Amino acid sequence: MKAADHMLTDKQKKFLYGMELFNNEITRNNLDFVVDKFNIKAENFSKNQIMHYQDDICKAIDIIVSGEIMIKNMDAFGNVLTIRTFFKEDILGANLIFSKNNKY
Repeated sequence: MKAADHMLTDKQKKFLYGMELFNNEITRNNLDFVVDKFNIKAENFSKNQIMHYQDDICKAIDIIVSGEIMIKNMDAFGNVLTIRTFFKEDILGANLIFSKNNKY
């Protein structure tokens, strides 16, 4: 989930509420406040769609609701190396968004 064109559904809010990240310590009212205040929205990606390119500036934290995301690197010869695979409830961008060097 990240800033995009789609408001969160109740099901997506419930998913966030139950995540270990919030440790069930956040109330639904507080979660609604955070979602509204920080403009948290849902974005869907197709299989094999590129989410971020190298050197893109990180502007959001991505939380995987379903599926998986693979971080890959392609060298000058076209060889592809899978760096890491992320799964449901994994978070991307948290290490970058507050960093001085906030590029993917």
